[in-house]
Amino acid sequence: MRLPARPANVCLSVVYRHAALALLWLTVAVGCGDDITLRLLEREPSGSASSSSGGSAGSGGLGAGGGSTAAGAPSIAGDALIHRYDFAGSGTTLADRAGTADGRLEGGAELDGEGGALLDGRDDFASLPPGLISSLDEVTLLAWLTWNDSPCWQRVFDIGSQITGSEGLLVAETSLFLAPEGCGSNRMVASIELPNFERYGLEAAQGLPAGRPLVTGVVVDTSSAELKLVLDGSVIGREPMPRPLSLLRDSNVWLGRSQYEHDRFLNARLDEFRVYARALTDSELSAIFEAGPDML
Repeated sequence: MRLPARPANVCLSVVYRHAALALLWLTVAVGCGDDITLRLLEREPSGSASSSSGGSAGSGGLGAGGGSTAAGAPSIAGDALIHRYDFAGSGTTLADRAGTADGRLEGGAELDGEGGALLDGRDDFASLPPGLISSLDEVTLLAWLTWNDSPCWQRVFDIGSQITGSEGLLVAETSLFLAPEGCGSNRMVASIELPNFERYGLEAAQGLPAGRPLVTGVVVDTSSAELKLVLDGSVIGREPMPRPLSLLRDSNVWLGRSQYEHDRFLNARLDEFRVYARALTDSELSAIFEAGPDML
């Protein structure tokens, strides 16, 4: 841009820094009260860190999955994140931002264009590809959602297989599930059911909080031989679980639907679902909660 030939007062200052860019404002006074403002973008030297990233330590910035954020900093537990569904976009396809296992919404549910999907509690659910976790030695499953406090034995997720039960209805042959409330107890329930009626489970002190965004999930920890229940970054229950994940026949990988045909569908808004290929530590779970969905 060509500036007037008359003398000009130039004021140059750095007013904002973000990620790998430094934003500079150049204001040129050309007289008669007119100012021309130029905005310049200048690449910072490689390896320099942003001083305004905010958030908790290690939270990084917005990322597309995998092991790093957009700013190039390591994401929390990025070595273990293998599948991530952020419910972005529109339509019924759930893009896997960390892997290649795209899923889909069923029953008439669609992405809302604002990073979520509303499940109606009647027939809506998300279906992910089979074989998602049974090949792993251990796993952490985390879901971001807002539950609408509807009837018991819904499922945040249920991963397993079905057989026909004695009453002619489909029931779980194997299952790893998380229910907001069990009937009778009205408490959160996490359970893993294996062939030959082998079952390991635990209950929280109360039901899943309703009407607010939260993150919940389960950890199958092989090193400690435990099944753990997670809510908002904290382990709120644990029970022994000495069996390998390979016994789980994960032909149905569902969010919002049970392996038991008579159970209800989930009534909730889903915002994100992640699969980590190891048992996350307490500090990693806390940091992920503090960072929130879409932040790695």
